[in-house]
Amino acid sequence: MRRENRLTAPKDFSRIYQTGKRFRTNSVTAVGIIDDTRAPRIGITSSKRIGNAVARNRARRRLRAAATGVVPSLRPGATAVLQASPAALSSSWEKLETDVRRALAGVGLSDG
Repeated sequence: MRRENRLTAPKDFSRIYQTGKRFRTNSVTAVGIIDDTRAPRIGITSSKRIGNAVARNRARRRLRAAATGVVPSLRPGATAVLQASPAALSSSWEKLETDVRRALAGVGLSDG
């Protein structure tokens, strides 16, 4: 994912969690808002309930790769946090990509 499309600041994550709309699929939960006219930005998180550090990092890498293909279809100013669930590790690549697209569409950041 390009640098301009990454969400990294902790204050941005907090703001999105507090004010954003949520949508859950089997392997990912999306929380998102449209806040300005900048390039779309996505942050990736995974909690300890996924597993050890190796599993969490693997889940984040898979979500980041799936999100990279979706970024061009997001609306300008779209800002989202994708939270991995344990199913993100065992889902097929096609299912994970579909879940990311559905989750982002569910919070209103893309059209499909």
